[in-house]
Order: sequence, then structure tokens, then C-alpha cells
Amino acid sequence: MVKNVYCFGTSYTEGGGFEFSEKDLKLTRLYDHLGIGLNQFNFSWPGQLQILLGNDIKIHNLAKSGYGNERIHRVFFDLLEQKDNISKDSIFLFEIASLGRKEYYLNELNDHIICNYSIEDGNDTGKMHGMASNYFYDTPEITKTIIDNEELFNQFIKKTINFNIEHKLYERNFILLLSFLELHNFKYFILGNINLNPKYNRYIPDYVSKTIWFPSKTNKTKKGDFVQFFNEHNLTLTEETKGVIKDGHSGYVGNKITAEIIYNHLIDVEVIDSTKIELTDYTKDYIFEPTGKTPMDNFLEVNKK
Repeated sequence: MVKNVYCFGTSYTEGGGFEFSEKDLKLTRLYDHLGIGLNQFNFSWPGQLQILLGNDIKIHNLAKSGYGNERIHRVFFDLLEQKDNISKDSIFLFEIASLGRKEYYLNELNDHIICNYSIEDGNDTGKMHGMASNYFYDTPEITKTIIDNEELFNQFIKKTINFNIEHKLYERNFILLLSFLELHNFKYFILGNINLNPKYNRYIPDYVSKTIWFPSKTNKTKKGDFVQFFNEHNLTLTEETKGVIKDGHSGYVGNKITAEIIYNHLIDVEVIDSTKIELTDYTKDYIFEPTGKTPMDNFLEVNKK
């Protein structure tokens, strides 16, 4: 009997873009008519999955904005230390992150920080473009400490990051995690594409069978990850709010459909016992039309406040 679902990943899983606060009244005015509590969890796909699963199964959203695979591995094994026999009654859902996310422990904060970087053209080295302990929620004191150390980490990233080395590390850490999950018979699923060297396939378990695929317009097999899905189907927050909120994360409808696809998959593979549901129609306007105004009227009213 499944009692818990643990979700790991980045801002795409945490509910990025839905950082509701009194300072962002546009976001509140756009979504308060839906009758859902205005918080990040409720608007994330794990929060939407919680609605589908009901009260008998508890969703734990352990994703965090900006962070990547290093934190996913760390938090997963921290969880194993805290919980006994967790594999018996739990499902683990992993959004595997791409490169560009390097985690470090900072003694001054007694906590981890994340350094987000891009690869500079021509030399495959890293260039830092963001650093935080907890994006959107760092206190002024934490922010000051991070700013004081920013140049140090900027130089460290520049001197130590190499694309080829980081990609090999990405592959090997994923294989280790996958092998551990298989060895101990965890119920786990991966949300979409993993970029592995085909030469590894004969040494690792069949992770493709543990993958939850999402509809793709561009992939020849019509299979992709959920980030591809909401981008290809124009379901970002920017598109959902007609430009009132400029954010490339998934909107409410995209997260809702993501949860529905995952829910139906868990039924298909017989991890939960329930009846499959019809997917939400992504072509309908769930944000503007229910207000009784035309989309343009609503856009103009909200955008000027």
C-alpha cells in the first residue's frame, strides 16, 4: 500500500513562478478565482497530484528552485537516514536536472548554496550567473553573506568547471543512483529524457521502463519530458497570463496536466489502484474566460495595477 510520494527536482517541480506574496498582486488577481489556496505547493504539479490522490497518500515536494542533481542525491539519502523502511510504502519521482547547477556547503551560513552557471562559447568553461541559498526567500543577512562571497565563487566556477567533465559526472552519479534504487527495489519513476552515453546501457538497469513520457511535437518518437511538453504546447506562465506575468515556468494548466499524466501512469503500472482520468484540455483559457470578461479586458485591467 502506497502512503507517500516523494518528488525531487528543480523549480519546475517546486512550482517556480508561483511565489505568491503581497508584493505581487498581479499573480494573486489572476489566479484567485480558481478557488485554490494561493501558495506555491498548490500550483505545482506535485500539489495538483495531491488533489488527484486524495488524503490517503501524502505528497512530499522536496524540489528546490535553482538546485540540481547534487541536491537531489543529497536530499534522497538524507531521507533514507531519517525514515525506516521507506521503500516499502513510498513512490519516488525524480525530475533529473540539466547541467549548470553546482552545489556547495558554505560554513558562514551553515547551509548549502547553489551556483548557477552557463557554459561559455568556445572554451567549454563555466560562467556563473546566479547564486543563492534559497532563491526568492533569502533574508537580507543571507543575501549579504552571499554577495560578499560571490566573486570568490565566480572565480572558482570559472577555474574548475569544464563541460565534458561535468557531463561525465552527471552520467556517473545518475547511474549510481539508478543502481541503488534498483538494488533495493524502490518504486521510482523519472520524468523524461536522460542524456547518457549509449555505451553505458549494457551496464545499467532498464531505466527507460521507469520513465514517464510526455507528449512531444518535435521528438520523432512523440515522447519527451514535461519541460518540453509545457514549452511546446504554449503552457508557460507568460503564455497562460498573456504576458502579464513574464516567467518561463509551467503555468497552472501545464502543471495540472503534468499531474494528470503522472497519475494515469501510476495506474497503468499498477502502483496505485484507481481509475484513469481524462486530461485537461490545454487549448481552453482557464485563467481569463471564467472571470466573465474578455481576455483583453482582463489583461488590461490586471496589467495596469
